[in-house]
Amino acid sequence: MARRKYLQDYEIITKPDKQGRETAKLEYCGDFYEVLFHKGSLSSYRNISLLVLLLTLALHVYAGFINNDGMRQFYVLIPYAIAYLPYFNFSAGIINIPGRQPAYRRDQIELSFKRIRSANFYLVVLLTTIVVSECVYLLFFTSGVNLHLDHLFLLLELLAAVALWMYARVHKNTLIKKQTEE
Repeated sequence: MARRKYLQDYEIITKPDKQGRETAKLEYCGDFYEVLFHKGSLSSYRNISLLVLLLTLALHVYAGFINNDGMRQFYVLIPYAIAYLPYFNFSAGIINIPGRQPAYRRDQIELSFKRIRSANFYLVVLLTTIVVSECVYLLFFTSGVNLHLDHLFLLLELLAAVALWMYARVHKNTLIKKQTEE
């Protein structure tokens, strides 16, 4: 299904080779894009993205290993478990960031920069949901005894959500625009 999405961007060109046989090659005929960074370059963008991924994933995983009462509630546990799916897309987008080249194809842009942007949005929403759910649990459903583990869980998830929100603000300044025909 993913191959069909970019099918109209490629053509099959048949050319005779040196032995006289016809060889078929795929040639890109779609639009080209350029990526403009407000500050920094592609390598610094990749490094920042990787650092944010590792930091927030470490905070999220460590928060899951804390034996707190809030994690036993389904309205905290379900968003926590679902948050690993956007982490997978976020890491796949970072891996697919293309190297330095003059123009990027549509599939390179959508499988890297746009995938990172959408995964980051879903991560911010899910981690914010986890924080709000834990706050609801702490406000209405606790007995008020021995809450230091719940507070630690809340702090770690809040730090991860804030880091991803700040990264979203940085990623917002990345401009992806179609190259004009020359």
